[in-house]
Amino acid sequence: MAKTHNSKLVQARQRARELATAQQERHEKLLQLAETFFVASDDADSVVTEAKEEAARLIRAAEEKSETKRAEARKVVAAMVDTGASVADVAARLGMTVAAVRAAIKTAATATSEAAQDDHAGEDRVGDDSASSAQQYEQQDDAA
Repeated sequence: MAKTHNSKLVQARQRARELATAQQERHEKLLQLAETFFVASDDADSVVTEAKEEAARLIRAAEEKSETKRAEARKVVAAMVDTGASVADVAARLGMTVAAVRAAIKTAATATSEAAQDDHAGEDRVGDDSASSAQQYEQQDDAA
């Protein structure tokens, strides 16, 4: 009988060890999965943050490029008036209002004078085509 009791204890201990080992393996696997979860979760957050930063940078660059193109368009309007075309004629050719043409000429003149002042700080300037455009359209309006 002692053998049977001993044999049962050995079997019980063996079974308890197997279950404990299985639980430890399961626990280790759960720890590894939790680590993987946290790394993936942190990575997901950083991907979105990086994408938002990149999108903001792209939008700023597009806005700057757009403003450069608008300034270029305003200079073209001023150049058209510089050729002797009336403000009304330029407006009709471009599908703009007379007021929009005047505003474009004035803005182009202001931007050109500011750029010239930056380029020639402290130097005397002799004339500015865009500034003459602004004066020219005012004279055209007075004559009309």
